[in-house]
Amino acid sequence: MSPRITVFIPVYQAERYLAESIDSILCQSYADFELLIIDDGSRDNSYEIAKDYATKDQRIRVLRNEGNRGVSFTRNRGIQEARGEFIALLDADDLAVPERLAKQLAFLDQNPDVVACGTQASLIDTNGKETGELIAVPTHKEEVKVRLAFQNQFVNSSMMFRTEALKHTKGYYSGLCEDYELAAQLNAQNCLANLADTLVKYRVHEQGISKQHIAKMREGERAVMALIQKQLGLEPDSRSIDIHHCVLNEGIESEEVRNTITLRDFESLFLELKEANRGKEIYPPDDFEHLLFDLFYEKLRRSKSRTALWIFMTSDLYRWKWTTAKMFRKLFKQALGIT
Repeated sequence: MSPRITVFIPVYQAERYLAESIDSILCQSYADFELLIIDDGSRDNSYEIAKDYATKDQRIRVLRNEGNRGVSFTRNRGIQEARGEFIALLDADDLAVPERLAKQLAFLDQNPDVVACGTQASLIDTNGKETGELIAVPTHKEEVKVRLAFQNQFVNSSMMFRTEALKHTKGYYSGLCEDYELAAQLNAQNCLANLADTLVKYRVHEQGISKQHIAKMREGERAVMALIQKQLGLEPDSRSIDIHHCVLNEGIESEEVRNTITLRDFESLFLELKEANRGKEIYPPDDFEHLLFDLFYEKLRRSKSRTALWIFMTSDLYRWKWTTAKMFRKLFKQALGIT
């Protein structure tokens, strides 16, 4: 009989943390799971550590790739190998709290319209000590859906999916940000969510992939921006992707790119996305247009332009019902040059 949940840990060169991650799954309050571990050709003792655990617990299944095939290949293999109705992800250096599987399964059973859910995460250092910082992600389904158009809204190690939904996607693509790209695929036709509970511990260390490959991370994010525009029926080019990527990732784009993007560029992109979504309705229109309104306001505030109030109130993005007295007051003071 198949387990309800497949917990999947892809492994590469993870001997320092792997045992701790496995233990965090074996200590779950919910027991009807298999633990699928796929080693991606590690040269350290990761495979041996996993195999040793498998000899002691029949719920553990350990596979190994022929050589180092990369994280996307390994994740796609995990989808195909999973036997459970649900797939819960965990990276080999992160930890799950004891109630994680139970709480996510209960949520998905109670919300049959949701195909995947994540959770909040606390940060731990290389020694497993909590730093006191959290990765906070939105919990309202509508907010998750619309914000995914501009930035990933999930902690990958916290994700639980309906296996059938994953098998109907194209799987993980080969670039970085493969988790965001998969979420964007699912988001186009499905409902995704986050729980308010903090159910995973996310390890921060200098060997983290985002610090090693920040340029490739940017490239991966830009690929997702292109996908999102195509889903809406648009034809992305390098310019539209630059602007799209700068909406919520402004701090990591090059200064050369940032300096070429104007307020009118953001306004044009937002209006294009708004009209395209009215035709496709990938995102709930009112929630999406409210987000575009808020994002445009933030761009106007950051610009410190004295004409921001006029641009705001004459834009087709403007809606009186979403304007607060505080927003109006700040832009009015900005127009007068009052900081």
